[in-house]
Amino acid sequence: MRLYIAEKPSLGKAIAENLPGVKSRDDGFIRVGTDVVTWAHGHILELAPPEAYNPAWKSWNTAVNVLPYPIECFKLLPKPDSKAQLRVIQSLLSQATEVVNAGDPDREGQMLIDEILESSAWKGPTLRLLINATDPVTVKKALSSMRPNSEFFNLYQAAKCRSEADWIIGMNLTVAATKLLANDELVSVGRVQTPTLALVVRRDEAIEKFGARQFFSLEVTLETPQGPIVLTYNPSDESKRIWSEVDAKRIVEEVKKRQSVTVTVTTGIKKESPPRLFMLRTFQGECNSRYGWSASKALELAQSLYDSKHQLASYPRTDCEYMPAGQANDALTIAQHIVKQTSFTAFAPLLSLAVPRASIYDSSKVTEHHALTPTVKSADFKTLTADEQKAWLLLAERFLMSLLPSHQIEETVVSFSHGEIEFSAKGEVSLNMAQSWRALAPHTYKPLPQVADGATLQMAGLRVVKGKTTPPKRYTEKTLLDDMSSVAKYVEDPKLKAILKETSGIGTAATQAKIIETLKERGYVAVKNRELISTPFGRAVVHGLPERLTDPCLTALWEDALGLIAAGGMKPGDYMLRVRGMCKQLVDDVRDSVGKKAIVGDKELVKNKRAKLLEQRRSQQSSSRASATAGLPL
Repeated sequence: MRLYIAEKPSLGKAIAENLPGVKSRDDGFIRVGTDVVTWAHGHILELAPPEAYNPAWKSWNTAVNVLPYPIECFKLLPKPDSKAQLRVIQSLLSQATEVVNAGDPDREGQMLIDEILESSAWKGPTLRLLINATDPVTVKKALSSMRPNSEFFNLYQAAKCRSEADWIIGMNLTVAATKLLANDELVSVGRVQTPTLALVVRRDEAIEKFGARQFFSLEVTLETPQGPIVLTYNPSDESKRIWSEVDAKRIVEEVKKRQSVTVTVTTGIKKESPPRLFMLRTFQGECNSRYGWSASKALELAQSLYDSKHQLASYPRTDCEYMPAGQANDALTIAQHIVKQTSFTAFAPLLSLAVPRASIYDSSKVTEHHALTPTVKSADFKTLTADEQKAWLLLAERFLMSLLPSHQIEETVVSFSHGEIEFSAKGEVSLNMAQSWRALAPHTYKPLPQVADGATLQMAGLRVVKGKTTPPKRYTEKTLLDDMSSVAKYVEDPKLKAILKETSGIGTAATQAKIIETLKERGYVAVKNRELISTPFGRAVVHGLPERLTDPCLTALWEDALGLIAAGGMKPGDYMLRVRGMCKQLVDDVRDSVGKKAIVGDKELVKNKRAKLLEQRRSQQSSSRASATAGLPL
């Protein structure tokens, strides 16, 4: 008997529907001919809490004296609500002759099934099924191209190391900070959570400390036969700005003496390529900008569209904007389904211009998953909620855009110089908006009056315009997601900067939304008018913890090492030895801070949330697929 073990019931159902043979449903599995399909419910195993190793450690008053926890070999325990399904899987394993790992196609999906097999002492042959979407076409292709699961052993080891390392840092530092620095106010600490909070805190503090500076720009009005043109001097480079009103007025008086000027006119064609396909982060950002949805809600909707009930979207937790070259043949079929929807019927004639771009359909650029896109299945809006419809329409819109021609703009610049001061005006004219991707995202362009290069024009006006420098903007969920992925720009060390660029910042597509939700749930940040604002408690946490915990470089080193494990370039034991040493140093840093730093927050907030959070520590362990750390602080 071949036993397929899917990550979740919806995926198991999709696999069963596409296997040949008579189907019969049982409790926790589906028989298909001689094969059986069963499933987990996300992580059904979790790393045991400290008290599983020593009952005395259930009391943090006791545990704090032994930190870091002297645990060498980690235990896995079934989640309370998953024990029955685990028994089903183990019973089926006793009958199986071959197993198929059908976890989601990523590091955590690999671990989720492999840890079940390992804990059940399965030693038989095992295949790996990689499914990026649950529509029949995609599932059947995946079933025909399974690979030996052994090829992914190092990936499993990397995921296992990540999980255990996050437990070590999260458990030890949360207890240490809570008991030693915060007078029992729960301080949740995590390798991703804490530097993300630090980004928000430092942004808010920069805004509050910002001192606006006045500067001066200049405007010249020139007469043309077709109307006036206003040319400005307003450089974005602060070193070239005019900071003195006296200097501004002096330049005005000098320019006035000219009465007329000879202008230079340059014209060129500028090409706007279509935006890339969505990865999860950019989809979440667009949802936040357009609808005000949280990153968590956007992920929930994308997941709903992906699951077997709808099968309308590809795997959502992706950090890739590209598609395999082999799927280019499906692109026009998907587009034809899209333009049948009322929202897109007007764009049906554009399909004659649609071409899958080689720059997007490039297998060499596809990582663990391809871009987040609609599937070949036609959408039935009667089965979708209003928000699911909006989410699918966003995916469809971006997909159509990717197939359409680039937008061409004729750009004209009129300019003249006065010494080192250059006055200029720019005008733009769309050349093919209706026949390009811009047809789906119209934009207004402002042309300039026609002026010949070298024309002499009379000055009709000249004035000084006052302006002020502006502070950085507060984070929205969109911009925080962007900065989590591009956090390298805040790092000075060249090597660590390079690592963060290579690893796409802090957090993953699967965890970033959860991190932001955690910051909100724990009272570290608040949301006001779609902006994320750090609370006094959140600021106290950042300032009270060792700086190394708030630094994204910790994650950079972490992910670099995990990448080496996945590639077979580092032994898991060596990595865990480093993590344990790092943890001891951080705990020592906290002990050294006692009496020097204190984390004091909103006591009423803490009172209201403490019991809930302590209760949720276990119940949230893998309650969602995105919680790769089994409910521990990331």
